[in-house]
Amino acid sequence: MAGRHRRLSGELLLVIAPYWFSASSYAMWWGGNSAPARFLVALMPLAALPIAWCWSRLCVALPTEAPRAKVDAPAGRSRAWRALTLAVLLVSIVMVVPRAWVDGGRLLYNNRTGVDLVLDWAARSVDLPLAFPSVHRSSAGGAITDALVWLGAGILMAIVTFVLTRRRQLGAGGMWTVVMLAGAVVTMLGCTVVWTLHGVTAVTAARSSIAALGAYSPSLHRSVLQLAPFRVLSADDFAGRIEFGSTDRQPPAATDPARLRAAAVPAGDYVIISDRSSAPRGSVSLVIGRNDSPIDQWRMDG
Repeated sequence: MAGRHRRLSGELLLVIAPYWFSASSYAMWWGGNSAPARFLVALMPLAALPIAWCWSRLCVALPTEAPRAKVDAPAGRSRAWRALTLAVLLVSIVMVVPRAWVDGGRLLYNNRTGVDLVLDWAARSVDLPLAFPSVHRSSAGGAITDALVWLGAGILMAIVTFVLTRRRQLGAGGMWTVVMLAGAVVTMLGCTVVWTLHGVTAVTAARSSIAALGAYSPSLHRSVLQLAPFRVLSADDFAGRIEFGSTDRQPPAATDPARLRAAAVPAGDYVIISDRSSAPRGSVSLVIGRNDSPIDQWRMDG
């Protein structure tokens, strides 16, 4: 757009750049729990102009009097751009819907742990938030490295889409299928690369067990299928086999008094087990929430 509309591009840059740099030039821009990058939301209406230009120039095949053999390539490219643009639009919608409707909008407000609540809600069996960049969770250099991994994944997705477009004459449905499959593959690839760079364990057994227990309904689920080893469990066997420890992603600090910290635990009766080597002395308190008083307390002496 800068090549064809220099003045408009310059005016947009003149508005966006100073505001962006000033809003992101200091660390404490959260103010407690808040929506991520909320200061940059004010710039989003300005994105309508370059998006509209992109759609009109790249995503729409213009009629021409050239032979059909010369029209297919531009038409294929426009279908590829259209499919990629609609895929990005779909991702935007998917990001907004759970923030607005799940748990009354609770997922909208994140804290400074660098964990996106929507990604945490979307996948309980793997640590999806740690696969995406965050300056609050790691250093700026680590966040830039993660962002470059995802930038490379996006470029790879675009390259695959355009290569398949040039070699095969795909209709709208075929193009959409190619974009979705390419997006799924590069997403798995990007997550794997970032997990490997940080040396984190992708599988989160504790949170997965809690999610399974929360989704379990005795009135609906008479039997449960266990995959490894493969067998059918009764409802009582399933509840008896569920166990979980702390769901924290980072090891607790030496001064942290918490011995077990679990999130989104369903209501029920639980047994707390501690081996003799790590058994605490004094008293053990059970607290729901961060600043509430204990709801129960036990003396551990003897």
